Amino acid sequence: MLEPAMFDRELSLMDHEGVLTRKVSVRFGNPYVVKEYGDEGTDWAVDIQISGLVEADSYINQRSMQVDPLGAFISALRLASECIRLSEPYKAGRLFWLEPKDNCGFPEFTGPAYRPPAAT
Repeated sequence: MLEPAMFDRELSLMDHEGVLTRKVSVRFGNPYVVKEYGDEGTDWAVDIQISGLVEADSYINQRSMQVDPLGAFISALRLASECIRLSEPYKAGRLFWLEPKDNCGFPEFTGPAYRPPAAT
């Protein structure tokens, strides 16, 4: 499990009959420095972990990087949002945050889409 988490969100997953089967956890780590370039700047990263989306014991681990902490977090939010929205449970309307068929509480971004990583 990703620790410590700066933010996390717990989603609910239903089976095809609409019965709640498990929770899906989306966790965002704290921004951290990946590399410093002296006067030229710094690269920042935020780790993301989505557990239970593919199977109950599956984890998707990803890292977003940008030139500042806010950019790294926005990039992480976009990556997590795309992973959720491209998943089969979301497309089938079986994944939700507060009520069925909500957007899982993640913003919808426009522009080129990220490709979700494979579950491990």
